Amino acid sequence: MSDLPLVLVSTMDRGALQQLGLRLYGRASVQPIRTTLELKRHARTSEECILVLDCAAPEIDPLDVATALAVVSTPTVVVWGASPAVKEDLAASTSGAKWVHVGLDTEPAALAELISSLL
Repeated sequence: MSDLPLVLVSTMDRGALQQLGLRLYGRASVQPIRTTLELKRHARTSEECILVLDCAAPEIDPLDVATALAVVSTPTVVVWGASPAVKEDLAASTSGAKWVHVGLDTEPAALAELISSLL
């Protein structure tokens, strides 16, 4: 297992996932997640992880993520491209996660730099 920080990415956009992996190479281990069960398993085994939630092409519903995070240690969640309604719903969730919102127009290169600053 790698000693690099873990970045979990929930997206159906495989190009964005690949770009994040390339941009963060050597700084973080980037892994896709497709279910809340995977999210819980990774969050329980990795004390420090960052979750990237692509709201434009989500693999997992953002509210399901918030519910899953309520029962595991609290990671940082980078919410990419959420609508105002989704932002409100996440803010009202019982999860203690740190929600970092970035706009839909944020390019993967800029997103990777933000993630690096959070590691």
